Amino acid sequence: MSVISIDRYRHSLLMQSMENVLVSEAMHPGIVGCEPEASLTDVARTMATHRVRAIAVMGIGRDEHGERLAWGLISDAELVRAATDEGHGLHAIDLAVESILTVEPDLPVRTAAELMLEAGATHVVVVDEHLQRPIGILSLFDIVELLARSDHRP
Repeated sequence: MSVISIDRYRHSLLMQSMENVLVSEAMHPGIVGCEPEASLTDVARTMATHRVRAIAVMGIGRDEHGERLAWGLISDAELVRAATDEGHGLHAIDLAVESILTVEPDLPVRTAAELMLEAGATHVVVVDEHLQRPIGILSLFDIVELLARSDHRP
């Protein structure tokens, strides 16, 4: 196996291709979700069944302060990290990242990618700007797939 470096010219072409594609064209439409009290095994099964790399946690969660509306996101990396840290007895709400990065569907993919990289996020929730509700998820892997489909050649 050989490694070929990408020169500046090709890199700029890849960036240009990301500039011309909107988030709505690269995202996965719809949101796969689970209840806050779902076990990590249930979260893993849901991810595997739907072949997704992130799952939304939505519903009423219970903690030491009582009940509250729960909304968060669990990535496959967070789930694997919890499993390797022996996260027995944890529930979806325990892993859900609550500071979710959101973008609008008409944003250029390049801008969304820059936001994701700045925030260290692997996924963003795509929100309908008029209804203010989630309509899909964009992942770094979706962006990689977009780059792989690029018609630009060096």
